[in-house]
Amino acid sequence: MAEYAHLSTIDPELAPLVDNVPPHVKTSTVARREVFKRFGLPILKQNPEPLLPPPLEYKTTHRYIEVDGIKVLANFPLLFWMHGGGWTIGNAEMAFAALKYVASHPR
Repeated sequence: MAEYAHLSTIDPELAPLVDNVPPHVKTSTVARREVFKRFGLPILKQNPEPLLPPPLEYKTTHRYIEVDGIKVLANFPLLFWMHGGGWTIGNAEMAFAALKYVASHPR
């Protein structure tokens, strides 16, 4: 297994982010969501910005769709994303910049 030892080395580009992650503390889901909203979401939203065309080159639309009596926000173009993690943190906003990128680079 020694040949895989290099896989446990943190990438130098990731190291500053890892250094700023607070140690895991058992907290409520609400508290974890608030931390993600304050610290994680801004990073996720700014990372793809340099890759996006100017806002005039694409159009986004925000609509609410009623599902079983509950109004759900649907941003168009719509991206159906199967998230592999639990539903404890994160929201639709975290993928919005990626969606803009995908929508502005049609094949």
